[in-house]
This record gives sequence, C-alpha cells and structure tokens, in this order.
Amino acid sequence: MDAGRVKVHDFISTGITRLITSGPGGTCNLTGVPVRPMYGWWDGGLASRAVACKLRSRESPPVRVGRARALLSTHMKIAIGSDHAGFSYKREIIAQLRARDITVIDVGTDSEAPVSYVPFIREVALGVAEGKYSCGIVLGGSGNGEAMAANRIKGVRCALCWNVETAKLARQHNDANVLSLGERVIDLRTALAIVDTFLATHFEGGRHVERIHELDA
Repeated sequence: MDAGRVKVHDFISTGITRLITSGPGGTCNLTGVPVRPMYGWWDGGLASRAVACKLRSRESPPVRVGRARALLSTHMKIAIGSDHAGFSYKREIIAQLRARDITVIDVGTDSEAPVSYVPFIREVALGVAEGKYSCGIVLGGSGNGEAMAANRIKGVRCALCWNVETAKLARQHNDANVLSLGERVIDLRTALAIVDTFLATHFEGGRHVERIHELDA
C-alpha cells in the first residue's frame, strides 16, 4: 500500500488494538497514541509500512488474525524449539527451511540430553505472540506437552498436527501461528511434509474469524 494511504484492520482482542497501515512513525490516527514499526506475520513477512498502536500490556499481547494469505515467504522469520525428544527432527526442519533462504531462530535445546520442554516452547510462543516471529514450530516426543505449553501464552494458537490434513485445517480454519510435532509418533518424511503444508496454506477467514474471536473472549 502507498505510504500516504491509511487502512484499518481490526485485531481480534479483548483490549483495544488496531493495525494501522500507513507511513512509518507518528501517532495512531484513532487514539493519538505513539506507534512503532512492527513485523507482521499476517502478510507472510515484513510489513514494512505496518505500525501498531497498542493499548494493552506487553504481558497480554493481542490475538492477531491473519489475512487470507499463506505464511510461507523468504522474508519470514520462524522460531523453533524442542526438548531432547524432538531435537533430531528439529535439526532436519531447520536444514530444510534454511535451504530455502528462510530465517530460522533456534531457541534450543542443543542436544539430546534430557531437559524440560517448557522454557524452550515458552520462548517460541512469547516471541510469536509479541510479533518478533512470523510463526513458530515446537517439537517433543508426542507434541502434546509442547502444544499445551505454547497455548498458555495469550495470542498463540498452537496446533498439534500428525498429518498434512490436520496441518492444512489448522491454518485454513484456525489461523494457527504455532505448529507442534511429535518426533516419536510420526516419521521424518511426514513431519517435513506437515511443515511445508502448514507454511503454504492460506487462512480462509470468513466465519472462522468469529470462532477465533470467541477463543479470546
């Protein structure tokens, strides 16, 4: 969009938060609150002219619902984290994404030595909720605990997927912004296909937006 043109998209949130698409800097034309440049995963990458005015605290970030576009873009930044049980697949996923010139931030763990998954998954989820990352991928033995940990963070919609169909629906209907995978319950080929599907699938919007709003009510 042109820098001088202003278009407002509501963020779905229990607080009052707007995305203002306009030129950088200045203040929100709705509230007068100072705005700041922000990365937006809703358009699949860097929203160079997107700024957000937030009337909510950092600890309670807004739920951002993407436009009907896929996540996959070479401009995107993906956070990935796992415990020891998901470490092997994590390395394979990172290699696949970086081979496509996608920026991947690995928050750990760094070996197969037993560790708690909670701090690694929390770091991914918080980064996604705060807009630092386009989306997140978390891994464990089954992916169950990782999904639960991620979904404790407001603004995160983490989907546990075990085939490409569940990954596709997670994006189409739920606008999932974090993917959870279980290394012990799916083979590597399936895991890589799930990642591809998750990143390439569009959110359909429409009636699903209201459902997502209800999740945050």
